[in-house]
Amino acid sequence: MSREMLKLADHNICFVIFGASGDLAVRMLVPSLETISCYNAFSENTTIIGVARTAFKPNELESKLIDGIRQFSRIGPESDGMCEIPTHFLRRVKYIQGDYDDPKTYSSLKNMVMKQDYEGCLIYLATPPTIVDQIAKGIAKSGLKATDKMWLRMIVEKPFGRDVESGIALNNVLHQCMNEDQIYRIDHYLAKETVTNLFTFRWGNTIWEPLWNRNYISHVEIIVAEAVGVGQRIGYYDQASVIRDMIQNHLLQMLAITAMEPPPIFRSKEIRDEKMKVLHAIRPLTPDDAICGQYHGYRQHKGVPETSTTPTLAYIRFFIDNWRWQGVPFYVTSGKCMAKKESIIKMVFRQVPHSIFGAETYSKPNVLKIRIQPDEGIILKQHVKIPGPGLNTTQIPLNFAYSEKFGPNALQGAYERVILDAIKGDQSFFTRADEIEQSWRIVSPLLTKTHFVIPYAPGICIGRGTHSRNITSRSRKNCFPTVAELVQGTTEMITRIISESISKNGVCRIAVSGGQTPKPIFSLLATSPYLSRIAVDKLKLFFVDERCVAPDHNESNYKMTKESLIDYINIPQENIFRMKGEIDPKKAAEEYTAEIQKEFGKDVEPEFDLILLGMGPDGHTASLFPGLPAIHDKTSLVISHFVPQVNMNRITLGPRVITHAKNTIFIVSDKKKAEAYNLVKHGPYCPAILPAQIARTSVGEVMWNVLI
Repeated sequence: MSREMLKLADHNICFVIFGASGDLAVRMLVPSLETISCYNAFSENTTIIGVARTAFKPNELESKLIDGIRQFSRIGPESDGMCEIPTHFLRRVKYIQGDYDDPKTYSSLKNMVMKQDYEGCLIYLATPPTIVDQIAKGIAKSGLKATDKMWLRMIVEKPFGRDVESGIALNNVLHQCMNEDQIYRIDHYLAKETVTNLFTFRWGNTIWEPLWNRNYISHVEIIVAEAVGVGQRIGYYDQASVIRDMIQNHLLQMLAITAMEPPPIFRSKEIRDEKMKVLHAIRPLTPDDAICGQYHGYRQHKGVPETSTTPTLAYIRFFIDNWRWQGVPFYVTSGKCMAKKESIIKMVFRQVPHSIFGAETYSKPNVLKIRIQPDEGIILKQHVKIPGPGLNTTQIPLNFAYSEKFGPNALQGAYERVILDAIKGDQSFFTRADEIEQSWRIVSPLLTKTHFVIPYAPGICIGRGTHSRNITSRSRKNCFPTVAELVQGTTEMITRIISESISKNGVCRIAVSGGQTPKPIFSLLATSPYLSRIAVDKLKLFFVDERCVAPDHNESNYKMTKESLIDYINIPQENIFRMKGEIDPKKAAEEYTAEIQKEFGKDVEPEFDLILLGMGPDGHTASLFPGLPAIHDKTSLVISHFVPQVNMNRITLGPRVITHAKNTIFIVSDKKKAEAYNLVKHGPYCPAILPAQIARTSVGEVMWNVLI
C-alpha cells in the first residue's frame, strides 16, 4: 500500500455520517473533514451526507456544524494554510432525517449516492453500538453497494460487542452485509502519529531492534490515564467498565504494536498478521494478574447503584509466551480520575549486571518513554557523569518533542488519519475481525471480576516506583485456623522480638497500629507469661498512625492501645510517644518527626525493631490509602493528609519508615481480606492501588499472620 498522500481534488468522494447530529460527528468528524480540506482540497463534487433521527429547523444544523468546526477544527480559517471557510465547506453537506429502522431512510440515501458519479462512498457509523447491526442490514437491504465504478467502505466505532460471543455475532452480521476488506473497525489510538511512529522508530533505525527483547528489557508499561471522571457517559460506562471501554481495544492494540515482530512488507495484511501472533501468544490471565479499582465518588453519580462494582481503573500484568518476550511482564493500565491525562509507553531496561559507579546506576535503569499524548515525543533516560571531581553520576533525559521539531500544529489528528486511510483503502491501523475476537478472549476472565474492586482516591498516580517492581523482601506467611490461635501466635512473636531486641541492644523500639485488629493481641500481651518476659522499662512505644481526634475519643488509636495495653504494664511515661491527633495535623506530623529524629538521630535512618501493621479489605495499611500521593513520599518520616475514603484527616508513618523496620508483622484476621492479601502478595506491584505492597520493598523480615 502506497504511503503517499492521495490528492483528494482528483477524486469525487461521498462521505456518509450516520449519527450526524451527535457529539462524535459535531466535535470530531465534521471538524476533521474540514481540517483535511485545509491541506488537501476536496474535489468540487465531493459531498457529505448526514443521516440522523433529529428534525432540524432551517439553518439549525448548519449553525451547529459551524460552531463545532470553529471550536474543534485543528486548522482554522485564520491559520497559515489555505482553508475553505465553513460556509463554503458546508455547501457540501446534505442531510437525511429518518429513523434507523425505516427502510425509507436507506432508500433515500441510496438514491442520493447513486444518482451522482462518485468514485467512492465512505460510510461512518457514529451511532450507539446497539444499532450498528441494524444500520449495516439497512444499507445492505437498500441495495447500496460497491460497483465497478464505485467502492463502498464502512467505518465502525468501538465497542465491537461486549464479550467473545457478541463480538463474533457482530462480525457475522457485518460480513453478511459487506466483505471484510470493506469494514474499517476504528481504534483511534492506532491512528495517533506517535503510535504509528513506533514502526519507524523500531525498524527505521538499527540501534533499537537488537535491544527490543527479553535480553535487555526488564518490563514494559503502557498507560492511558484520564484525569476526568465518567461524566455524562455514566449510562454506557456502568455497563462497559474500563475493561470494555479501554483495555480490550486501545490498550491491547498498543501492546500488540509494541511487541510485534517486523512484518516482511509494510502492508495491512502483514501488519495485522503480526499483531495477531502477539495476541495469540498472550498468556491466559489468572486472578492475581489484575488489580481493579473504582474512584471514590463514582457511586454518587446519578443512576449508579450503591453497590456498583464497576471498575474505573485496571492495572493488569500480561505475559507474552514467545521467543522475544518470554518472562517480560507488560503492565497495562487505564483509569478515570487519575493524576493527569497522559498516554505513554515505557520500555524499562534491565539493570546493569555490575555497577562500578555506585547505587545510582544500579537502582535507576535506562528508560525509553514514548509519549503518545500530550507533549508527544520520545525521552531516553540515561546516566552521565556529574561535572567535577570524583565519579558521581546522575540520570538525564534525551528529549525529542514533536512540537519543537515540526511545529505546534504538525501532528495530524487521529480522525483525519482514519478518514484518509479509509479513502485510500489502507486497513493497516484498523482492527481485523480475528483481532476483535481474540482480544475479547484475552479479557474474558476480567469481565466477571466484579466482586473485588478497590475504592481509590481521585488523583491517583500509578506511574512511579516502577523500578521496584521486581524487588521482593524476606517474607513469610504464617497461617492460623482460628482467631484465638492467630492472637496467641502473634503475641508470642511480638514477645520474642521485644525480648531479643532488649537482650541484644538494651532497648526495643516498636510502632503499633490502631483499629480493632490488634486489640486482643495487646490485651494478651499485657498478661503472663508474655509480660513477664519483657523488661518493660526498656520498651519504647510509638504509633504507626492516628486519627485526628482527641486522645480520649473512641476512634483514637492511642485510647484503644492505652485501654488494652498501656494501663496494664508499667511502661515509663517518657517511653510512650503519642501522635497528637487533637492538634493541627501538619503540626502533629512535624512534632512526631522531631520525636523520631530525637530518638534515632537526625542523620540516621530510623529502624524500628518491630512495626505491627494491619491491612484493610481495600489493601490499605497504616493510614496509607489507595490513590493518595503519600504512598509515593520517599522522604517524609511522618505524613499528614486528608483521606476521602473515610472523610477524615490522618497522621501516619511514611513508607520510608515502614519499609526500614527490622521486623514487620502484618495481621490479617478477617477471611474477607483473603483476595486483597493474595493481590498484595502475588499480584502486579502497584502500591498506589494496594499500599500494603510496600512490604515487598522492606529491608527487614516481613511476617504475614493470616487467618485461613
